[in-house]
Amino acid sequence: MLKLISPDFVFHSKLPQHETIKPPLFADALRTCLKKAGDWNCDVLTNRDSKDVDYSAFLDAFRPLVTAFCDAVGTRGPMELRLGALWMNLYNKGAWQELHHHSTPANNISFVYFLNYNPDSDGQFFFLNERSSHYSASGLHNVFKLAENLNIAELVPIPVQDGDVILFPSQLRHGVTMQRHDTNRCTLAGNLLVLPQKTQPE
Repeated sequence: MLKLISPDFVFHSKLPQHETIKPPLFADALRTCLKKAGDWNCDVLTNRDSKDVDYSAFLDAFRPLVTAFCDAVGTRGPMELRLGALWMNLYNKGAWQELHHHSTPANNISFVYFLNYNPDSDGQFFFLNERSSHYSASGLHNVFKLAENLNIAELVPIPVQDGDVILFPSQLRHGVTMQRHDTNRCTLAGNLLVLPQKTQPE
């Protein structure tokens, strides 16, 4: 019997009230995503440092997804959840996102909300499978159908639709392939810190 060990995980869902939440947020993205981040090696326009966007409607719809994510993975008891940074990214024609991760002492779960996304024309979000290079170096990829049958490809695209949300461990490296159409691909990204709830002294 073939068994898989050490899998990574991604929680994939649809944002409730997406059709209502999208229009004002997308307008805010077009208004505020005006420059490239100085420490990113890509052409993505972002509002990472902007304080001029109201994310409250998104956060209200997002909270039940965080609960569903925690229930799906399973927690060891009461937990504390802290919201970190929120920002939007705008991908115009030719834009892409380099491989990166979000892992810091201040957060351990990251998420992406695909605010405006056309799977037929927009750049793909993907994860890097860091174990794949070890299989390539040993020659096993030349012998076995590891990528096709066991999902051990180097780049693992995540099929998403407009309005989808994914949550994943912040240390997973990910990126976005080049945007080949000028369709204003837009995402809202952010970070969470999830940790055991401290018990109150009696």
